[in-house]
Amino acid sequence: METRGRGRGNAVIERRTVVRGARQAVPGRSERALALAILGAAFLVASFVAFMPSSARADDEPIGWTNRNYFGRMTDGFTRELLANAERNHLAQENFWKKYRDGELNYALDDLEYVLLVFPNHPKALHLLTMVCRTMKDQSTPVIYFEKAVRSFPNEPYTYAQYGAYLISTGDTEAGISRLRDALRIDPNLTYALGLLAEAQKKEKLKTAVPPVTAPGTTTTQGSTPSASASPSSSGTPATSPSGTTVR
Repeated sequence: METRGRGRGNAVIERRTVVRGARQAVPGRSERALALAILGAAFLVASFVAFMPSSARADDEPIGWTNRNYFGRMTDGFTRELLANAERNHLAQENFWKKYRDGELNYALDDLEYVLLVFPNHPKALHLLTMVCRTMKDQSTPVIYFEKAVRSFPNEPYTYAQYGAYLISTGDTEAGISRLRDALRIDPNLTYALGLLAEAQKKEKLKTAVPPVTAPGTTTTQGSTPSASASPSSSGTPATSPSGTTVR
């Protein structure tokens, strides 16, 4: 009987020991509160960075592997590798161009949007985006991506020039010229922007030129002055002089 009692007592002690150990393994309230506070702070920081306006970030401040400057691609190996992977997997013949030729424009657009997620000012991706959207009769999507590109990297003149060219092609010449001038403020010698601006201004002058006004019944030929369409003597009817005699 004593042996059985001791056995049951030992079993109870062992169970209590196990329970006590389990309680010790569970963090206390203060430890759980600390862990939650750390997680909450990390979440707030991540949210702040993610939703921070692009204009508030420096040009060279990418977020992880996204928002990279195409024109700074030679600054580090990681950016070069990202660019090579993006172009190989999303701008090559076997992906983007195959989808485009097959008429799968939405899938082709997905490839371009991925590249522009990583490199918002990728010039080839922006150009192809305008091409695909023109086929889809969508003029608003390229504006969204150009705006993001110039907002993220406001010191890259070529992107402004591309943006200006697109706006002019849609008929918004005034806004396009404004973007071209933005490009030339950064780089006054950018040939691409200079050529586009000269052509756009020439077209605007032709539109606003006032044609010459001629009097009714007269014709104007180049290099001559307005004249009567027919003289009295050329009609075949004899003319009459002031004295009343007929002049033939």
